[in-house]
Amino acid sequence: MNKYSQIILTVFVISLSACRTEPNENKPKVAEQIQDRPEQIIVGANISFVDSNHTKAIMKADSGFTYSLTARTVLKQNIKVDFMSKESNTRISSLSADSLVIDDISKDMTAYGNVVVHSDSTFTTLTTQKLQWNNKDRKLFSTEFVKIISPNEVLQGYGFESDEKLSYYKIFNASGGQR
Repeated sequence: MNKYSQIILTVFVISLSACRTEPNENKPKVAEQIQDRPEQIIVGANISFVDSNHTKAIMKADSGFTYSLTARTVLKQNIKVDFMSKESNTRISSLSADSLVIDDISKDMTAYGNVVVHSDSTFTTLTTQKLQWNNKDRKLFSTEFVKIISPNEVLQGYGFESDEKLSYYKIFNASGGQR
């Protein structure tokens, strides 16, 4: 090997070693940030859940964000959900909350922060910080602290499940009594 070839080979090896990159520790963080960005931003969100010509629920919010990678929609500010009667297609109860997350596949939803549900038929009010709604069964449930005020009683406890009308409910680890 002549001197000229050795110099070229040395320069080539040095160039390759200079191009070597360390693993980028920020790549997972960047990927998480990209994944967590909404694909759509909705101003004045109005979403209806309809099943066989029957509206189950109508949701309204000042803003909404859809995330297709995680198949969810997040509603924020002035959340209002009206649960509708299957028989009469009228409102049976309403929910308000600080934010709401909808699973775009199952259409289940979870309400967060200052959650209040009021039944139009039983005049019962539920308050909690987190409440879930199962779309298929049309049931409300929570594992958090809940308080229920009805015309006849005040109950509170940790854990809860009910129908949308708040007419048949269970509170786990309950306390309280009749008014």
